[in-house]
Amino acid sequence: MLLGDGAARIWEHVGGVLGEDTTHIVDWYHAMQHVWECGRALSGEGTGQTAAWVKKMANLLWNGEVRKILKRLKDEADRESEAEKRRALTGLIAYLTNQDARLAYDRFRARGLDIGSGQVESACKNVVAPRMKRAGMRWSPRGAQSTLSRRALYMSDRWERCWSRKPLAA
Repeated sequence: MLLGDGAARIWEHVGGVLGEDTTHIVDWYHAMQHVWECGRALSGEGTGQTAAWVKKMANLLWNGEVRKILKRLKDEADRESEAEKRRALTGLIAYLTNQDARLAYDRFRARGLDIGSGQVESACKNVVAPRMKRAGMRWSPRGAQSTLSRRALYMSDRWERCWSRKPLAA
């Protein structure tokens, strides 16, 4: 499984490394940021109308009904006379179209897959950053990977088990 924020580089680079059988998922919260951005452009910041519009879109997205969302957005864009609002709608249409199969949240949840990247982002903040981002540190890719692998062992309480299976050099 590959969970990302929707950036093309993630799917192209990391997805290519993991292989074709990997399930790609756009982080729910990142997708919703785009929905909220469009909603605010249509009805303003903090309005009940914005909240109601976003809630409708969120329910459809949660249930994996991207095609219904796209149809509604296209219909709205066709009716919209204000250029800025039309631009917001077409922007969301483009985003959802580009992500399409990565937004099947109903199927992902049915398979027990995570749809939010909060755990990974938390691990980066609490496991990676304290060890790797100290003042003056510089890392080669090999050194960084080696250090992070050991840090992950230590932080997941698997340090002793790992090293007990490796004989010490004489």
